[in-house]
Amino acid sequence: MLLIQAVLAKHQLMFCAERTPGPSAATPRATRGRIGEHPFAASSKELVAALSAAIPVDHAATRTDTITVWLPTVGGRPAPSSPLIGESPIGKSELRAWQVAVCTLAVDPVLDLLAGVGDRPTLALGIGVGVTLRYWGAALRFAAALVARQQFLPDVVRQDGEWLARWTPVIAGSDAIAFDRLAKAMPPAARAAGDTRPDRPAAEVLGNFIKIAVDAIVRGRTPEKPRSQFPSVHDRWMHALRAATGVLGGPEADAAQLAEQVREWRAPIAATVAAPFRLWFRLEEPADQDRGQKWHVRYPLQARDDPSLHLPAADVWAGRVRGSRADPRPILLAGRESQRWGGPRQL
Repeated sequence: MLLIQAVLAKHQLMFCAERTPGPSAATPRATRGRIGEHPFAASSKELVAALSAAIPVDHAATRTDTITVWLPTVGGRPAPSSPLIGESPIGKSELRAWQVAVCTLAVDPVLDLLAGVGDRPTLALGIGVGVTLRYWGAALRFAAALVARQQFLPDVVRQDGEWLARWTPVIAGSDAIAFDRLAKAMPPAARAAGDTRPDRPAAEVLGNFIKIAVDAIVRGRTPEKPRSQFPSVHDRWMHALRAATGVLGGPEADAAQLAEQVREWRAPIAATVAAPFRLWFRLEEPADQDRGQKWHVRYPLQARDDPSLHLPAADVWAGRVRGSRADPRPILLAGRESQRWGGPRQL
């Protein structure tokens, strides 16, 4: 039995697997200055064969490697992630580094694999779905929902020393609440890769994955053919947004200037997404005894991290709100309605 797992590292999803340990599997001994091999991690060959049984794999674009992951360890032995692999050992648990074989695939097979997980317990005969693989499948569904609602914008980002054209998600409103819930549900093993103890917040790791997934989904599977000549840096950007790699190319100064222009263009939305409050409206009908009176529209501010906290816009604008962790008045200025604010409107 193989149990496929996935961990995000180096801007990509890496797959590994646990296999049912044989009766002769020995307990590894820690060696000073050396990280031990995971005793029941699948080999690179077993891993590629398992993934190939689940989805069509382009072996020319498949890469194998060995990375360090930090896993709960009891008595010098990593704890199995599932009873399907073995019983959890009894004793004090500690976080220890282990070497595991990993496999990276091209973007399209990764999306196919995650999209096919769903609630399935297995991917193929003898190949189970690990808790981390299932989690990244749920994260992909979240990213796909953002794309379906067109919650994304084009961007220019710098990564590993080069400028890239990217489609980046806009996570706001109810999506931000769902994102927070998803981040809190992340299994620790999903962000356990690294040469040092993992300390990246789950929200940061999830955000990186959502960016990768949204860009891949929007970019599609029929990229434009490579070109080298463009009339302007903006035409180069438009092409890179539809190309396979997204590499912007061209003079460094032009790319940096374009990135600044895009940042300014996106600034209003970025400020709204990052704000600790959001502006909404409430329609109030007349009381039963006042049926002849007019309806009112009020504009309260709502705290993102505490939806039960409502601040009347009139009180906020007049400076009568005290004790807030951030000044909510800029949110009023960001909205067209709030620029005309003069108190409750009547209909």
